[in-house]
Amino acid sequence: MDTYRTEDEQVEAIKRWWKTNGSGTLGAIAVAVALYFGWQGWQNHSLESAQAASSVYQELLDISEVMLTADGATKENFATAAHLVASLKTDYAGTSQEHYAVLINARMLAEQGDRDGAMAELRSLLAQQPELAVKLAASARLARLLIDANKLDEAMVLAQPADASSFTAVFAELRGDIYYIQGDIDKARAAYQEAVAGQSAQENPLLTIKLEGISPKGKTQTTEEAEES
Repeated sequence: MDTYRTEDEQVEAIKRWWKTNGSGTLGAIAVAVALYFGWQGWQNHSLESAQAASSVYQELLDISEVMLTADGATKENFATAAHLVASLKTDYAGTSQEHYAVLINARMLAEQGDRDGAMAELRSLLAQQPELAVKLAASARLARLLIDANKLDEAMVLAQPADASSFTAVFAELRGDIYYIQGDIDKARAAYQEAVAGQSAQENPLLTIKLEGISPKGKTQTTEEAEES
């Protein structure tokens, strides 16, 4: 690096450098400033969008809870819920709120007897490659609907995820149901026992009934016995 002997020489050097590089520097500064404020604006927009999506999703949760009550499953409430789901799909596509809304919508469609519509919703959701928890929930629900439709091969594919995470018991029970329908009682029993071992502390009464029904002399295993086997 050159050492300048006088202030005049330094001033002249600065003038020459600015003449050569000044416009480019200003341009770079302008771009940096624009990027900074653009980033800030994008962050603010993203935050506002997330808050708006959460607000719509909360409305959907509220109305779906009402619909679970004895008098809540009205046409008006179904229409309101459908409108909220459509809003999340249109305005907040790809967000976690939209993904969970599709799960709710599939359940509502199934409850109304529209099994094909429910399956279409779940397949569409899985095609988006959502987060693992959503993917597993959607796969389990779709597998259940496929079993009801006697599409057992497709259901079995879904019931054998590479990573079942906290859904281990759910998928084991689904496999047990498939094996039972296919007449493979030994595999059904083994799958149900796996489900018992993998379930939470709160037992699934229906699972217990299923296992007891195909166990020799009605004998079944407790959760502790299944874990030891």
